[in-house]
This record gives sequence, C-alpha cells and structure tokens, in this order.
Amino acid sequence: MIHSFYLFDRHCNCIYTREWNHRDDGSVNKSNDSDAAKLLFGLVYSLKNISTKLGSSETAPNLLKSFATMKYRIHLYETASGLRFCLISDVGLDNLQPVLHHLYTDIYIRTVVQNCLSPVDFQVGEKLSNSNFIIELDSFIQSLSVFA
Repeated sequence: MIHSFYLFDRHCNCIYTREWNHRDDGSVNKSNDSDAAKLLFGLVYSLKNISTKLGSSETAPNLLKSFATMKYRIHLYETASGLRFCLISDVGLDNLQPVLHHLYTDIYIRTVVQNCLSPVDFQVGEKLSNSNFIIELDSFIQSLSVFA
C-alpha cells in the first residue's frame, strides 16, 4: 500500500505533498509546511550523507534508494537538479525506483519543466499547484497494483 508522496526542491523546501488514506480522496499540499515534511527531509538528507561517507569508492558512490522501519518504507529518488522524490509505502514493498523514475521523467518533466507557465525553481513557501501534474500523478499512482 502506498501512503504518501513528498517532493522537495533543491532548496530543501517541500513543494508538493500528496497523502492517500484509502478511505476518501486524501489531501494535496496540506502538510507541506508541517513538521513531518521537515523531519522527513532532515532524515533523508542525514541518511544520504551517512551512506555517502560510508561508501569508500568515488567511482561507484553509495546511493540511498530506500530504507525501512517496522511500519513503513521510504523510497527515494534524487535528480541531478536536486529534486528529491519520496514515496512512503508499507514495509513489504521492495523496489519502487522504476515508479519514481517514471514520475520524474514522464510526468514531472512533461507537465512542469516543459510547461512555460509553471515555475521550475520555486520560491520559499511556493507550492507546486500544476493541475496536470496533480491529475497525472494521482492517476498513475492509483493505477499501480501496489497502491491498494
């Protein structure tokens, strides 16, 4: 089961959140400024730094792709431009890297980056409110067999 999705920009700001509670439509951008988003980013940032320092080879860096607790798993995808895609799911889901890659390459780039009316670099407090991105992200995530 997929619980939520967070998108952080290169300035460490949460620019988009989506939570699914599987009982109703859930919420969009309700917890961007919450402590949960800030704690999640801090956790991801710290674990990425630790994994980088523990990996001794510079030719093959030690990348953080996911980590799990007893209750959930966080899947991570970081782009060259500094965007961080975080998907929170049940512990039983192993690898959602192809899903996150698709979200970036086929949905985010097409609906946000290639849209001249949508900002690519967000100001502090600015949220991603591109309706095409929101609709396509929801449709894609809800069509996955691991969603329910």
